[in-house]
Amino acid sequence: MNTILGVATLPTESCCPNGGTRTKELVQIATAVAVNCVFNLEKHLKAASNLALPEDDVTESIEVAQRVRAEANSIVDRRARMGMPQSCCASGECAC
Repeated sequence: MNTILGVATLPTESCCPNGGTRTKELVQIATAVAVNCVFNLEKHLKAASNLALPEDDVTESIEVAQRVRAEANSIVDRRARMGMPQSCCASGECAC
């Protein structure tokens, strides 16, 4: 088994012919969408097509990545609107 970030495991090629490749391509597609990488997205969409992956699976992978990307962007945008952090001296809460 292959472990991804210590969280998920993917089947290896030996235990599931094309199962590991199928899952890896769906993860690669989602990753390319999440990080806005057109080059890798096109490469992995072609690989998915060559593997004859169901269009519904590819679409679901893309939609999940789009939701993840949108949430990450909203978190960063909220933080950016807060502006520069205030030092402890500016708040009058320090003894320096």
